[in-house]
Amino acid sequence: MVTSKERKGSQMKKSTWCALMLCVALVMSLWASSLAEQAGADPNRTISGFDETTHQTINWQGLVFSFPSYFDVREEESGTSIHFYPEEEDYYASLIFQSNDFPEPSSEFANLIPVILEDIKESGIFASATVLRSEAITVAGMPGWTMHMTHHGEQDEAVDAVACFTFMHNENTGKVITVYLEYDIIDQSRYDYLGDYEKILQLAKVSEPKGSQGNQNEEAEPLDLNAINHTNSEKQDAQFIGRQYLITGIVYDAMGPDEWSDDALVIIHPDVLARGMLQGAGMDFPLEINIWMSAEEYKAIGGDTSVGKEIRVVKTLTSIARNATSKDSSIRGYPIQLEFGTSTLYDD
Repeated sequence: MVTSKERKGSQMKKSTWCALMLCVALVMSLWASSLAEQAGADPNRTISGFDETTHQTINWQGLVFSFPSYFDVREEESGTSIHFYPEEEDYYASLIFQSNDFPEPSSEFANLIPVILEDIKESGIFASATVLRSEAITVAGMPGWTMHMTHHGEQDEAVDAVACFTFMHNENTGKVITVYLEYDIIDQSRYDYLGDYEKILQLAKVSEPKGSQGNQNEEAEPLDLNAINHTNSEKQDAQFIGRQYLITGIVYDAMGPDEWSDDALVIIHPDVLARGMLQGAGMDFPLEINIWMSAEEYKAIGGDTSVGKEIRVVKTLTSIARNATSKDSSIRGYPIQLEFGTSTLYDD
């Protein structure tokens, strides 16, 4: 006799692997909607897009992933998935992070993997694909599975896209995390997408426990100045503005509330130089960070005495000031200053 607990567990597991199958179907639909056959694409991909000074990071369901800066466009997230792709016109690649609920021990998840794989195989989702790799994997100490495959055209069966996906279980958050990568053969970059994908998995790490800031720090991700500093268009602002970041830095200047405003302003000059400013010949300018905060927050960091000290605060990025006047394409459009928080100024 099946108990109600067993029935509930069975239903939950079925829901999880169905969701994963739908995720795989999503990747296949991306292929179908984005592919076009074109000869002459360079098959030699030898350039890694990973660079410690420019790579981006995302804290996704308890895991921190680093990934190349060429994935510089971020689509609106649904809460369970987020999509990155290159802004460059002739680059055809996608990086997707997705999650599904599975509040069970990792041992239960490990037992479910063969069922997931069998149902994926029987679903026919891979009818036009060849699986190149399918094996168990551990990501940041968490059990999972990875698959690499090629997609074939309906006419001549030639390979027209490459994709891979890896799913793993984070028992701490009760989530199955899936990371997808796919690219067209018509992609004109020389990036080693598969090699970079492996690095994304290898560099993944468990995020630090929530700090003393409580709810304010729940979804805050560390501020990655290099990711913002290497964008040169207001079109890319949407992927940063409105998000909460954990800001760490040495206070350059601190101005408390005055007759003009009840808010305080703290300025940080980081080691990262502003790409929107002319560099060299003693003309090096930092990517200035302006942080507006309440009188209480200002007092908590030490007020006027915070100058020269390191602070850690969580604030929402509200604006990015860019160089809009220079005729030099190497600096035009790049950031000059970042502003966090808001201020209310009084009239005379």
